[in-house]
Amino acid sequence: MQKRALFGRYIDIPLKEEPLYFFPYTQRYRTKGDMHYHNGVELGLCIGGEGVFFLEDRLFHFCKGSVSVVLTGERHVAQSPNHNPSEWYFLTIDPEALGLPFPDYMANPVLSDKNITDLMQLICRELDGRQEDSADYVIFLLRSLCVLFHRSNAGSEPVTESENSEAILPALSYMAQHYMDEITVEQLAKECFLSVPYFRRIFKRSTRTSPMSYLAEVRLKMAAVLLRTTDDPISEIALNVGFITLSAFNRKFHDYYGMPPREWRKSL
Repeated sequence: MQKRALFGRYIDIPLKEEPLYFFPYTQRYRTKGDMHYHNGVELGLCIGGEGVFFLEDRLFHFCKGSVSVVLTGERHVAQSPNHNPSEWYFLTIDPEALGLPFPDYMANPVLSDKNITDLMQLICRELDGRQEDSADYVIFLLRSLCVLFHRSNAGSEPVTESENSEAILPALSYMAQHYMDEITVEQLAKECFLSVPYFRRIFKRSTRTSPMSYLAEVRLKMAAVLLRTTDDPISEIALNVGFITLSAFNRKFHDYYGMPPREWRKSL
């Protein structure tokens, strides 16, 4: 059986020249937005829009003010709709070179804590208009941010990555790119070079759910983004995120969010 090496597109950040790399980014839906990983820790501040963040085999909603934390080597990708692309500031760092006491795991890698958001905003403003003493000030702020990250982990055990996670990442990346299309388990297994029975088995071990249930969660989270950010008819949203029938969408949405999509939209 054919196996893949470490899955994901590697993006080398020029941290050897300077252990801190800062840039703004507009994140639109991309069919080729496959999972990727970096040679440093990536901190993100969402300054507009919202969407779904895929980190290894976990899913997270993000919106304006969210701070994302992706550790070195973690495969990830974000998706937001083209009509309302999310806007970000990203900061990739080498914690060891900067002498930062960075945590070696994040219980929740997408945070909406006001103190963390405020610190990230200060860091981004300082880096956006660098002054002579900006480096020392930013490192001071990053140290404070590390304290808050450690506090956010309090009482949580590190997420233990399943030995099967690597094998199913191509399928997770495929779902992130094609969730609105018709997808079969056979397609997903083929992406991973696995037989269907074996793929089903290791997918369940890694994510504690079935491939189709995971796909439904992706679609429902993207539907929630569209319900919040558009006035599109619910039937159109259901179709745009991959549900074949409105009745199936309504049923799944109610099971996941506890109310029908129409009521959920009115409650916002």
